[in-house]
Amino acid sequence: MQSWDSNIAPLDPARRPSISSNDASKGHRRFFSLGRSPAQPTEEELAAIPENLLSTLKSLDAGPNEVKTVGSLLIKLPGDKLQSAFLTVLKQDHPDALLLRFLRAVEWNVPKAWIKFVSSLNWRVNEYKVDEEVLLKGEEHNLQKSRLDGNSAEKKDGEGYLLQCKLGKGYLHGCDKLGRPICVVRVRTHDPGQQTQKGLYDYIIHCIESVRYLQVPPVESMVRFTSLWIQPIAIFHYLKYKLGLLKTNWDAQAIVFDLKSFGLSNWVSRKSRAFWFIPC
Repeated sequence: MQSWDSNIAPLDPARRPSISSNDASKGHRRFFSLGRSPAQPTEEELAAIPENLLSTLKSLDAGPNEVKTVGSLLIKLPGDKLQSAFLTVLKQDHPDALLLRFLRAVEWNVPKAWIKFVSSLNWRVNEYKVDEEVLLKGEEHNLQKSRLDGNSAEKKDGEGYLLQCKLGKGYLHGCDKLGRPICVVRVRTHDPGQQTQKGLYDYIIHCIESVRYLQVPPVESMVRFTSLWIQPIAIFHYLKYKLGLLKTNWDAQAIVFDLKSFGLSNWVSRKSRAFWFIPC
């Protein structure tokens, strides 16, 4: 965030740990290579990167692909919008704790952590508009959409969102002994054909963002209990899967979205424990 301040000097390369010649010579030597050369950043992408940030990336041995990715992200999310997005996503979290989650996710690789963090902000601000659409408008907005005339996609999204609330598909119930909020997910109530994809995604995002307000420092994570209840329809689908009539036995729509957008990029290390149980 300080890269746009010309009064702050860039990172001093002399302060970085030195790399011995033995470590540098351990690279694998390839006589034949079918891989392409790394893509070089364009002039527009280089112009979007402040001088301080560019010199810092070079001192951290960032490759051309990483510099290109940084430039493309800053074109979509320039400095002023980046600072505003950071303050918006921060909410009650400590800035250091928020940034440390991204550093731990990439094993303390600063350029990769920066790219992952800004990609998360770009997704929240430009792609999904989490704070403007999902959190600000909330349940009342989806109730109004469900009452629209006709059979539009917007009406179906509102109906799908409200259906998740009525079914109690996921709810919060107290905290564990470490103070982490407990989220109970009832898989048996999920039918992939009952709601639209956007309605389901909006509900998941709203639940996770609501949990953040219940976390008291130093708690940074939550606990998820997933309740599996074997129903006749589930057994029927399983038999069809074993007979080869179905390609998959799971509705992976929500699970893939959870791994792609929550666990790995936009909500790094939010869930620290996940328990699965089958009630008798």
